[in-house]
Amino acid sequence: MTLLEWGILIGIAVTIILVILVIFNLVQFILRAKKLRSLPKKKPKSKKKRHLLLQMRKELTTGRKSAMKFMIIFIVLAGITGGGTAYASHYQSTNLSETDSELVVQSYLLLRDFETQIQASGSESAEQDAVSRNIRYLTTSLATYGSKLASTANTVEGQTVLNKYYAAVGELGMNASREINEFYGNPELVATYESDIEKIKALEEAAYSYYQVDQAAIDSQITEQEQGQE
Repeated sequence: MTLLEWGILIGIAVTIILVILVIFNLVQFILRAKKLRSLPKKKPKSKKKRHLLLQMRKELTTGRKSAMKFMIIFIVLAGITGGGTAYASHYQSTNLSETDSELVVQSYLLLRDFETQIQASGSESAEQDAVSRNIRYLTTSLATYGSKLASTANTVEGQTVLNKYYAAVGELGMNASREINEFYGNPELVATYESDIEKIKALEEAAYSYYQVDQAAIDSQITEQEQGQE
């Protein structure tokens, strides 16, 4: 579990405890108020009884005020922790999990590398064996997305958007893996797959838009990695 998930669980537990304490103090307030109303309004003739009545009234009044004070404190605390937990849960459901984030970035790279390799293969601008090996590796990696599912912590809509993207990437990899040796010198086949890639990029864009992924930041990160490898 991630730190955020632990935080949400702890927040829910604390909020539940605080709500229980609010209810407990509310019950105490009602019981003391009821007992206070049930005390005799006339002062007893006996001095001892008057003293006992005053003491009881004071204790009940103090207890009622104390219950009210703690009830207000626990309501405020429950509101703070509940609100914070709700925000954290909403944030988690509308943002990519760590695993999904890695998968999205990786698929971004794989898809564009695959496009570059099939273009080189179709135009015969690279050595056939080398480009075929690259395509084989890329199609195998793309095909693994067919078994990927978005984190269930996301909203249903978010999961649907991401799962459609994963399924399309996986299907592309599976289909291309059957035609690895057919790309070389075959611009028509390359054009067909380029059309499929554009459709996947549309699904990619939908996922990026939903999760507010900054594509420019990914491009910048990739550029920095490439420069670091040089």
